Amino acid sequence: MFYIGKTLDTFCAALDQLMEYEKLPKISSVDCVSLRAFGFCADGGAEEWFRPLIDTESALRKLGEAAEVPFLAVRLGKEFDRMELPETFVFGPVKYGIAAPAVSDRYYRGGGRYLFVRQWEKEYEVYDPWGFPGLWMTQEELLSLADHQPDCCIICLREEGCHGSRISREFSCETVLRRGVEYHKEICDLEAQSIAGAVRRYAGAQSERIALRYGILNMIQMLDKVFLLAAKCERQDIKTEYDERKQRLFRMAESGNIGELPGILTCIWRSLENDGR
Repeated sequence: MFYIGKTLDTFCAALDQLMEYEKLPKISSVDCVSLRAFGFCADGGAEEWFRPLIDTESALRKLGEAAEVPFLAVRLGKEFDRMELPETFVFGPVKYGIAAPAVSDRYYRGGGRYLFVRQWEKEYEVYDPWGFPGLWMTQEELLSLADHQPDCCIICLREEGCHGSRISREFSCETVLRRGVEYHKEICDLEAQSIAGAVRRYAGAQSERIALRYGILNMIQMLDKVFLLAAKCERQDIKTEYDERKQRLFRMAESGNIGELPGILTCIWRSLENDGR
């Protein structure tokens, strides 16, 4: 299975659009700094497997603390249609985007679809990182994209301090990697239980196999970010080990034989934790 270009998870891309609109520097390694790339959940059906284990609100809090950016995440509630929305914000994860549907939309929605939104008077110009340049929608139409996703949030910048000295993103690759590894140690048992449960439930139906392929691809794209970070920290040896194990994940996605998945993931994470740094 080969992939080029667009990722399945658009959290980072949508956040980049928000920062660019606000004329602020982009934050590097967003998915790693927010800890979204350091743990996965495989609860529910195969169409939702391997999404980030950390929820959107917690990820934004971790990102804001590390990068010293005053982010605000407001979870979608029943009163959404009456909320006074900010001028610009990121909206997600949503169930549906506005770009032309891809094959993956039919079989997989891994909790990683985020949109950038700009308000103008009473309408909203919606940008989908998957390729749609902007679509005008009403607030009701915007709400329908979420389809009551429990983790859906409005993500914006707090007015106070967003253009002042609090904007500081000076943190090293080593710091980001250390924080991520420490976080994974805290949630590794929860992740292992979730992955093992998915393996037990997997029946191998055609729709499940297609969803599995996209789910593993989604997870690999996240893991790639972690190990590219490791390579920047001069830990090329574990990056090489990961590349070999990644090929096993690809073959597993193609064959649908996922019995060894928990063991491979354990080895992948252990290579980071036991590096001695």
